Amino acid sequence: MLPYSAEVLYALFGHYNQAIWPVPALFLILAAVIVALALRPVPRAGRVAGLILVLAWIWTAIGFHWLYFAQINLAAGGYAALFALQGLVLAWSLVLKGRATFKLDRSPVALAALAVMICALFIYPALDWWAGHPWPQWRLFGTAPGPTMLFTLGVLLLARPRAPYHLLAIPVLWLVIDAWSAWVLGMTQDFIPATIALVAALGVLRQSRRSVEQ
Repeated sequence: MLPYSAEVLYALFGHYNQAIWPVPALFLILAAVIVALALRPVPRAGRVAGLILVLAWIWTAIGFHWLYFAQINLAAGGYAALFALQGLVLAWSLVLKGRATFKLDRSPVALAALAVMICALFIYPALDWWAGHPWPQWRLFGTAPGPTMLFTLGVLLLARPRAPYHLLAIPVLWLVIDAWSAWVLGMTQDFIPATIALVAALGVLRQSRRSVEQ
C-alpha cells in the first residue's frame, strides 16, 4: 500500500505545477530543441541534447521528489537520489564524454523513437485530462518523473552508435516503480505509457547489443 491516494497525488501535482510555472513550458521548448537537433545535427548537438536531459532529471530529483513528493511519501528522498544519480550518469556519458549523436531520419527505429518522445510530451497530459484532471495537475516532461523517463528512452533510442547499457538502469527501475504505483493507486491509464516505455527500453537494449556484435 502507498501512504496517499491518486487524488492526493494529482492535487500535489497541481500545487507543484502552479508554483514552478513557467518551468513546464520551458522544458517543452527544450524538448523541441532536442527534436530539432536530431533532425538537423550540428556540432556538439549530442552534448546539448544530453545537457537538456541532465537538467530534466536533476530538476525532477530536487524540484519534485525532494521538495514536493517528500510531503506525502517517505521514499521520495530515495527517489530523488536515483534521479540525481541518473542526471550525473547522463552528464558523464552524453555531455562530458560527448560521443553520442542523435539522428532523426526515416528509419523504423528513428520513427519509433520520435513516437516515444511524442507520447512522453503529449500522451501523459492527455491521459490526465481524460481521467478528469484540469491543467495544473498534468504530468509533463522535465518536471514529472514518468514523462521524463519516457522521453529519455525515446532520445536514447536515437543514439548512435549506441546508448551505453548503464544509461538504461535507472529509467527501467523507475518504469517498474511507476507501473507498480499505478496498479496500487488504480491509475490504469498509466499502463499505456508504461507499455510504451517497456518497448522503448527493449529497443534501446537491442540496438546496444547489435552495435556490440558488429
